[in-house]
Order: sequence, then C-alpha cells, then structure tokens
Amino acid sequence: MNTAEHSRCSPGNHLRVLSANVHVGNRRVDDLLPLVDRTNPDLVLLMETDAWWHEHLQALPEGHPYIVEQVEQGP
Repeated sequence: MNTAEHSRCSPGNHLRVLSANVHVGNRRVDDLLPLVDRTNPDLVLLMETDAWWHEHLQALPEGHPYIVEQVEQGP
C-alpha cells in the first residue's frame, strides 16, 4: 500500500530541474552550457564536478542567482 500523498501544481506552476552527472574527467562544458540555455531550468544540479568545472561554469549565475557550491579537490 502506497501511503505517500501526491498533489498536483496549479496550472501554470511548475519546477524544471536539470540534473547531470558530468563525470569529473569529462571536459565537455561546451555541450552542457547550451543545454542549460535551451532547457531554461529553475534548478541546475551538477554532480562529479571539480575545480576545473567550477571555473568553467561561472557563466551560470547570470540566470541562476542562488548558488550552493561544494567543490571537491582531487587527490
């Protein structure tokens, strides 16, 4: 038996989320930034980023003013 309650947003209300595991060794930021622009998400969640990604994603705050960052330093 599913006891979770589900509710629906009022028409016109929604939350658009973009979640991506970029894989720390991946350097294809030129593929990710246009995706963010094209999908216009309310929330961007990026996993497996490092200092390189942090540096190259500085353009994101223009459309996403609230940022929580946790940059892991490699070994």
